[in-house]
Amino acid sequence: RVVTQKTELEEVESRQSHELASIAAHFEAASDAISRNLVELAEQLNAQGVSFSDEGRVEISDFHDRILTNVQHGLNVLMTQNPESARELVAAKETVRSVERHLQRQHLGRLQKGLVESIETSNIHQETLRVLKQINTSFSIVGYPILSESGDLLDSRLSSDTLPANAD
Repeated sequence: RVVTQKTELEEVESRQSHELASIAAHFEAASDAISRNLVELAEQLNAQGVSFSDEGRVEISDFHDRILTNVQHGLNVLMTQNPESARELVAAKETVRSVERHLQRQHLGRLQKGLVESIETSNIHQETLRVLKQINTSFSIVGYPILSESGDLLDSRLSSDTLPANAD
């Protein structure tokens, strides 16, 4: 019986170690995205002497704020291991995906209207949104092991039965 308990404990510790290593790798990917990609994009804006349109700047700023909130939420979930918070975090990841698609469409609309600022910054704008979404995904990954343990994941997606009421 003691041997069985020890083996079970070793399996749990091994799984938790693997999960933490995976989370650490995702956090490292997020830090690389910030230090390399976002900094490079800002340098490109500066070097080219261009700036986002007013609408584009507001969209990116608001999207950045949403991502920062989710990063903070991800760190909180990591510390508390709370399944309800993990569900909210994963649901927020899905919301970010939707918002990013909407913002890409908004940007394309400005391009179709011929807005000079949007044309000049198009690649930088689109890449900034993509990198911010990638950062969000890196921190959202924290919720998956908790939800897997609680049985709230179906085929690596959040079960619709477990979505928080305010998941928009």
